[in-house]
Order: sequence, then structure tokens, then C-alpha cells
Amino acid sequence: MGSNPIPSSFSDPMQSKTIELLVLRPIVYLFIVFLTPYYLASYLDSYFNLPEIFSYPTNLIGLVLIAVGLIIDISSISTFATAGKGTPFPWRPPKKMVITGPYRYTRNPIYLAFVFIMSGVGIFTNLLTMFLVMLIFIAAVDIFVVRWEEKGLEERFGKAYSEYKKKVPRWNPKFW
Repeated sequence: MGSNPIPSSFSDPMQSKTIELLVLRPIVYLFIVFLTPYYLASYLDSYFNLPEIFSYPTNLIGLVLIAVGLIIDISSISTFATAGKGTPFPWRPPKKMVITGPYRYTRNPIYLAFVFIMSGVGIFTNLLTMFLVMLIFIAAVDIFVVRWEEKGLEERFGKAYSEYKKKVPRWNPKFW
């Protein structure tokens, strides 16, 4: 009687992918997009004694931006899973090149979603330095992550990815 050392619930790749997206993604999200920028901006705003610019009801615009960011993010992840047969994680990348959904408009909709969310948090919570934190985040992601990801995508998908890069901008969404 042979036994499989890996429980069946962990050997199913689809279930593993679902666990990653439903458990690991929110944890990463919580720290990278919400907690770290929020506490850093809170500290900086307090340190520099910055004024509150966004008062009620203007600050509610922040909730709209957060919602837009979450919609873009969820749509992007869903597209990775369905069209690409993978996840946004480097250890389980999509098997197919993803150029549908939000990826028709920008090559980095997940990072763009983070920008919407950080902007929304900054407006909703009146943390002016959140915009500085966001700019540092964008620069770091562009320099250290996006360029590395794009190099890997060019190696994996060759000419198809090069053509996609010519048609779809890295950051600014193209709607026409």
C-alpha cells in the first residue's frame, strides 16, 4: 500500500494557485500597499506637522480611488488566472502571455492599481506624504521590478512581447 507523502489538497496545482491568490496575495497587499506606506506617511506627516487639506466630504474621493484600484487589481489577477493560466507571483507565472483585460491598456495594471489605492488612502486619511511615498514606490517598482519582469517576458515570449510593448504603454493607460 503506497502512500503519497503530499496530501492531495496540496498536490492539486489549481488549489495551490487559489490558496496563493486568496491567502498570500492579501497578506502581501496588506503590508506593501497599505500598512507600510500608511505608517511611513503617518510618521512623516506628524514629523513635519503637515496640515489637513482633504476634509469631509472631499476626502471621500479617496474611497472612490481605492475602489477603482481594487477593481483594477482584481480584474488583473483574474485575467492572469484565466487567460494566462498562472498568478502574478514569480514562482507561478502565467503560462501564456496575457494581453487581454486590463493588460490591453497598460502593461502594469497591478502596479497602477497600487497607485490608485495609495492615492486614495492619502486623500481619505489626509496623509500628504503618502504621495511622496507613492512616488518612491513607483520609482522603485519601475527600476527594480518592472524592468526585470519585462526582460524575463522578452526571454519567454520573444517577438510577441516586443510587439506588445510597442502597442501598450508601461504605465499610462492607452484607451484608443
